[in-house]
Amino acid sequence: MNLESKQQKWIYAAALACLWASSEIILGSFLHNLKIPMRGTILASIGVAIMAATGYRFKLRGIYWRAGLLTAAMKTLSPSAVLLGPMLAITMQGLIMEVVVSGGGPRRVFFILGGALSITWNFVHLILGYWLYYGNDVIELYNNLVDYARKETGWSFVSGTALIVAFGSVYFIAGAIAGWMGTALRKPGISKPLNIPRKDKAIGPPVKKVIANLPDRSLLWFFLLPFMVASQLYMMMYLPVEVCFFAWAAAISMLIIRYRSSYKRLAKIRFWIVFLLLTVLSSLLLGPTLQEGLLIGLRMNMRAILFVLVLAALSFELRNEKLTRQVNKRMKNFLAVFETSFDTLPMVISILPPAATILKKPRESLSLFAGTFSVWVDSMYFRQLDSMPVVLITGEKGSGKSLLIQEKILPYLAEKQVDYSGIVMNYVFADDKHIGYKIRLLPGSEEKILVGPDVSDAQLTIGRYAFSASAFDAGTKHTTDLLSKSKLVVLDECGWLESYGLGWYTLMKEIRTRVVPLIVVVRPDLSSDFCQFWNVNPVKELAPDSSDEEVRVAVDGLMR
Repeated sequence: MNLESKQQKWIYAAALACLWASSEIILGSFLHNLKIPMRGTILASIGVAIMAATGYRFKLRGIYWRAGLLTAAMKTLSPSAVLLGPMLAITMQGLIMEVVVSGGGPRRVFFILGGALSITWNFVHLILGYWLYYGNDVIELYNNLVDYARKETGWSFVSGTALIVAFGSVYFIAGAIAGWMGTALRKPGISKPLNIPRKDKAIGPPVKKVIANLPDRSLLWFFLLPFMVASQLYMMMYLPVEVCFFAWAAAISMLIIRYRSSYKRLAKIRFWIVFLLLTVLSSLLLGPTLQEGLLIGLRMNMRAILFVLVLAALSFELRNEKLTRQVNKRMKNFLAVFETSFDTLPMVISILPPAATILKKPRESLSLFAGTFSVWVDSMYFRQLDSMPVVLITGEKGSGKSLLIQEKILPYLAEKQVDYSGIVMNYVFADDKHIGYKIRLLPGSEEKILVGPDVSDAQLTIGRYAFSASAFDAGTKHTTDLLSKSKLVVLDECGWLESYGLGWYTLMKEIRTRVVPLIVVVRPDLSSDFCQFWNVNPVKELAPDSSDEEVRVAVDGLMR
């Protein structure tokens, strides 16, 4: 795809960011609950695979750093107390992929290389994080520990640099595999039916959010925190640990009192295991005496505790409304795209497979991620346009929605001499048993079997239902050919299947692009998402038992 304008690139980046962020949300909690090691690397690899799959399939450039920035921005809406690290990692992954692909072109080798370097950044990020938390002392401790291991084992070939390169190679290979998986995907062939598990949208009582007793965000504290860190580091560098401890304790107390949730990371047993391990190793390997080594270890841990609390505090203060308003003024285009991405994210999550399925069938799941990319691009494009009027017909299965069309709406259209086209659906029975559906092409009486046991050209299967590709094609072609003459279109029905780019998606896209007034059947639980996805405005909502007067009012209102 040739992306000529910045606005187009932002729209494509927003669609990619929604897929990327949804993978983080769906898998993040799942992996966290299972305590899977290297969770960050797994999530980053899936993000790389999504970038490679969409970028290689659609030959895209200029969107990866934008997608990384949008995905990182969506992280600010997370309730997590730790934001800066993940936000930086996601932004850098998108930037690295952008640099590699823009430099070499959207070819497979560059997506693989970009993936490898993007995941390797996770390892670099890890090393930089340890250096930030513990300072230069941790480097000296690492070198001394390697020297000690070399002397004890007699392995003269072991060096600190070699170990870092070895561990970095693991990340590099993981990223290369993720990039290769993304580029190796093929578009599903029409000869092999797609198998999509149907996901009903759950409807239940609203969840009450419990908001903790948090302090008001303050710009004063936002600028005070870096000064606090700088002053504490200066004292730790030039004053004895025994002297600077009291100033450090005062600063830590202030942070814990103001940011009550920030100490949760300190409550984790893993933090204190590292604390004790560093203290013991420092006393043995650093300093000329055991006591001086112990003080160096204490200084390293004091620095780490300070950074843990300050970074959590900065993550909280980043959500300050005054900062947000300043960003909004300077980056209006970014804000508009970000809001569209945030509104789209729940719809993306609702149609994607659950975490267990993604991990069990990564190739199929990744293909689904990439396959819906252009769908979300279209949806975001439609939301840049003026809304289109529609009449919704909603009701439960078997409640008479199609009957309302055939017995009340179509006769009124004929009475008004309105040129219309479209599709109406009816049940197929055998021995008084419901076995499928057939469609009637409007106007006229031509029928096609859409769903049934005798379908020989199944486009996809959902449970026991097989959908005919030729029926979808026939209905789409018939209605599209008549659109230029039609004053109104009737479509029975549209909803969740079109979110995958299937069903009547091509027809709906044509209707939406030409802005033809539409009467459409939608399930009640999908009506809100349908209106948002296609950016349509319901002038009236009809029920299966709507009266003749209600039908007339709805049609007349739509035709105005």
